[in-house]
Amino acid sequence: MSLVADWKPNRDWIPDHSYETIQEVPWEQLIWPPGIKSGRRYLIWDCDNFVARKGENRAVYAAQEALKSARAAGMIDICLVSNVGIPGINDWRIKRVKSIAKTLDIEEDHVVCAFLRNPKPSAIPFVQACQIMGVPPENYSQVLVAGDQPRTDIQGGNRLGMTTIWVAPLDPKTDYPWTKWSRRLERGLKT
Repeated sequence: MSLVADWKPNRDWIPDHSYETIQEVPWEQLIWPPGIKSGRRYLIWDCDNFVARKGENRAVYAAQEALKSARAAGMIDICLVSNVGIPGINDWRIKRVKSIAKTLDIEEDHVVCAFLRNPKPSAIPFVQACQIMGVPPENYSQVLVAGDQPRTDIQGGNRLGMTTIWVAPLDPKTDYPWTKWSRRLERGLKT
């Protein structure tokens, strides 16, 4: 009996929308869905293996273009949220995330680095991002959360009533060992 084969996923891991690449995401349709007058005009994006490859200090071109499309469609604000580990030990990761944000023209104060005590999928980094963007709890439904990991990005957004978007990772071969393990659990989770 295999733990992975017999394991049942958490419903919170299931995204509202799923795409193979960030270029496929129809930002205008997601920001202005029928029946929602105010739109979903705030974005929370994951960093590693979603907008940047592991170890690289800049966003991939596709992420830069996707963000331009979202801004053109009426997106008001964006925050990058990334699990970075332990303060003082993983400061290089904090600098890296801020460097990636710069390549996306995201202000440094719009970067939330989630530490070991409260990493995604904890509500804390998502709430911090909403506070930075000025989104009160009653408007969390106006937030789109996009990332490559159902266990962290999607679950965190779903728990707060945000619209979630899963995009296949840029390069899963470069994942950390614990991420590779969780990807085995995530297989087959699409809308």
